Amino acid sequence: MATKTIKAFPRVQATPSLSKEQAEPPLAAVQQFLTRFGYLPSPGARAGAVPGAGAAAAPGQLDDATSRALALYQQRHALPVTGVFDEPTRTQMSRHRCGMPDLVDGIAFATRCAWPTPQLTFAFEDGTADTAGEFGAVRAAFATWAAAVPVLFTEVGRTQKPDVAIDWRPADDPDHSMIGSVVAHSDFPPGCGVISDTLPKPVHFDDSENQWSIGAVPNALDVETVALHELGHILGLQHSTVPGSVMFPTVDDNSTNRVLTQDDLLGIRQLYGTAVLANGTYTVRQKSSGRFLDAHEIEPKDFALVTRPEQDNDTQRWTLTQVGTVFVIRQKSSGRFLDAHEGSDDDFRIVTRTAESNATQKWVSMPDLGGSVTLRQLSNRRFMDAH
Repeated sequence: MATKTIKAFPRVQATPSLSKEQAEPPLAAVQQFLTRFGYLPSPGARAGAVPGAGAAAAPGQLDDATSRALALYQQRHALPVTGVFDEPTRTQMSRHRCGMPDLVDGIAFATRCAWPTPQLTFAFEDGTADTAGEFGAVRAAFATWAAAVPVLFTEVGRTQKPDVAIDWRPADDPDHSMIGSVVAHSDFPPGCGVISDTLPKPVHFDDSENQWSIGAVPNALDVETVALHELGHILGLQHSTVPGSVMFPTVDDNSTNRVLTQDDLLGIRQLYGTAVLANGTYTVRQKSSGRFLDAHEIEPKDFALVTRPEQDNDTQRWTLTQVGTVFVIRQKSSGRFLDAHEGSDDDFRIVTRTAESNATQKWVSMPDLGGSVTLRQLSNRRFMDAH
């Protein structure tokens, strides 16, 4: 197959440098770029669609609206904030990048929203003829996110109604154009999507204008690097302003970026809970009281659960083990399992017990938009509660 060109945004590259109030027709390409990625409102958009943008930009003129948009773009990409179209800005805009907007309605968030349940399915559609192993590279990107947060990804067949569908498509993708050497696009979780709130959510790679590779190859893009970024959007992250982070919006050919940075981890853990401790365990902290889940012996059979201030001991450390789509939760100090059984008409008493092969010891972890999770028992569908 002939090598594809990956020259990014050629019309932007051809635009001359301009100072404020200067006008040149080619600047319209820069304004279209700024509109496409959320810095300027679309022509005919409602007033205030992009907060602070003011009046619509005059095509081809570096007016106040365009200058403000350029200044915000420069600020978010660690450039000198000049508000004019200069060489550093042209160079940055001419890099390959993700097709998702940097701002949504003129607003930037590190996180957007989370999936209602932390068990997602994915399926592959068409691959690329550029390289072998592209599906394995995407699977590796899923594994990197799964190692960072308690989200289970399961591969299914393309006819099994997956939550996420991975595909290599032409640049004029009907659901979201990638023309202009946008390398790929995805979408945010249901309820906060910018493309659609229907399933499956897309992870689409541009197979017309970009050459794909496994690893760093001149004039080609590393599949795993781009997939890791797009899956961050699928999980609910927006673009980062930290150069070098996985969620920074631009990407270079002949390079790899396959390791989540501290910025990426802080963002994703706001959505899906706390990190695993160094020894492989978790602490479970109640949001209302700030106290920690703790179990101590009250009789030979059972351990009572309470919440207590933080203590540096293993009665407050728990391992979470994935069993299918649910978790079993085991206390480190006793090796006993979190268990709930009926104590009255209204409540179920929570204790720790030795292993039993039943649903009283299986829990569903449900993240919310505030970065917390609720724990719901599989057998009775009731929630862990402390009062």
